[in-house]
Amino acid sequence: MGRTAMMYRPLALALALSLFAAEPVVAQSREQRQMMADIRMLQQQTQQLELTLNTTLITTNTTLNTLTEALRTVSQKLDQQVEANRKTFADLKLLSDNMSGDVRVVREKIDDTNVRLGSLGQEVQAIRTAVQTLSIGASQSPTTGVNPTGGTTPEEAGAVAPAPAAASTAPAAPPGVSPGQTFAQAEGDYQAGRYSLAIQGFNAYLSYFPTSPDAAKAQYYIGEAYRFDNKLEQALAAYDTVTTNYPASGWVAPARYKRGLVFQQMGRPDAARAEFEAVVRNYPNATEALLAKQRLEAVVAPR
Repeated sequence: MGRTAMMYRPLALALALSLFAAEPVVAQSREQRQMMADIRMLQQQTQQLELTLNTTLITTNTTLNTLTEALRTVSQKLDQQVEANRKTFADLKLLSDNMSGDVRVVREKIDDTNVRLGSLGQEVQAIRTAVQTLSIGASQSPTTGVNPTGGTTPEEAGAVAPAPAAASTAPAAPPGVSPGQTFAQAEGDYQAGRYSLAIQGFNAYLSYFPTSPDAAKAQYYIGEAYRFDNKLEQALAAYDTVTTNYPASGWVAPARYKRGLVFQQMGRPDAARAEFEAVVRNYPNATEALLAKQRLEAVVAPR
């Protein structure tokens, strides 16, 4: 019995050793399976994450493309609207310029008609005066100091002759001289650069026809002739006469603007600025107002 026990002891020991050695192998295999399971889970999660990211990127790209297209469409519409507004503004400006030009043409035609009517009236009056003068001269007989009734004349009798009628402010124009002819001749000299003759002609026109519709224009041309002849002080005085004698005419704004130019030419920027500012302030709708604004930017007062 004891020998039998001794014989089985090594066998039991070997079996125990084999069991002990097999246990780590089983444990190791279980850990590997768990690890493989975890790896597969991670792979699945990674694939799911990649799928989610791809879906998100696709959605984001689609949204960005949609927004880009929308922005492009809005930009195109804005460009079209800007172009339409620009065209509308250009059309309105052209229409306004055309209307202004038409109004200016109508106004010039009205002024020209008024001038023609006034000149015609002056010419009729001049012809009437000439006819009356000729009639009076023809009806009067030459006097030699003898009274036609047979008596002595008042001078011979020592009587005092009656005083002549008071002369009118403007001298009578010579017979046959009309306002239109006088003005046209002076204007022809002015256009030809014969400024001294033009000044004489315009002064004669103003002397004979001071109430003519072209009186203010004649006075303005006198200032222009002096200015082009480089007689600046006389030009200033002539322009000032336009403002003083014809304040309601349409030549005041041009005259004051030209006074500013003369002051600027004389090196007097303060006086020039004052004239330009007066034109802009008092005649904002005149063409000279725009010119005066441009001149104001160039006028520099002395330091």
